[in-house]
Amino acid sequence: MNYLIKKGVDASLSFKVTESVRKGKGVDSEDIKILSTYNIPDW
Repeated sequence: MNYLIKKGVDASLSFKVTESVRKGKGVDSEDIKILSTYNIPDW
């Protein structure tokens, strides 16, 4: 979550993505598009 915030991603989106991954649900395709605008690498 802190990494996403440091990259400029909104805190609420960072929390949503982090919790989704933590719970094993993965990341939505919509969220992937948003994260790609912040140059977040695909892991």
